[in-house]
Amino acid sequence: MAPCKNMRFIFSLCLFLTMVFFDNCTTCSCKQVPCPAFNDTNFNQWFPYNSGDQVIFWNNSVSDTFNLYADRSASYEISQGCFGANGSCMAHCYMYSNELYSSYNRKFQLSIYGTSPKSISLDFYQFNCQATHIADTGLVFNDSLTHSHYYPSLNVRGKTFSDVQLITRDTAATYKISGPYKVFLAKKVGIIAYEIYPDLSVWVK
Repeated sequence: MAPCKNMRFIFSLCLFLTMVFFDNCTTCSCKQVPCPAFNDTNFNQWFPYNSGDQVIFWNNSVSDTFNLYADRSASYEISQGCFGANGSCMAHCYMYSNELYSSYNRKFQLSIYGTSPKSISLDFYQFNCQATHIADTGLVFNDSLTHSHYYPSLNVRGKTFSDVQLITRDTAATYKISGPYKVFLAKKVGIIAYEIYPDLSVWVK
């Protein structure tokens, strides 16, 4: 019976030391680390939207209205260096339209979080694309279905815009969904136009 008592004693001692160790980690090593608010200069220039903004696109005399909401994360603190710490800093920004185009999909949704690479998701009606970065010339993509072209100046149906990125989705057999297949972005303006497939109608801000 003596070996069993010794084993129980050793187990109890180990459990006690473990509890003391984690208690020390929690109370002594824990530190609060400040996390900055969201601030991505290129993103803010290409998508300069704020809550309450209204964007209206026109095709002849017919309009398409977007009332926008924007949420940029504020500064906050996280715990590091101790048991139960809550990870690393992760600033983010979410934007969306209050209007829906179906029972559960918004006309416009945009999100960005992370540092390098970033995770950027743009949904515009049924137009969806993912980017890993945003540069001076616009969103940077890594999939074969999304094509991008930058124009220092571009005329869209009689209106001239500066610093324009044209994002195009493939309309081949893999992508024959009716809806926007081209989205035009302009720095310091945001989305300035989109083109519908298959009738090729263009809606301009």
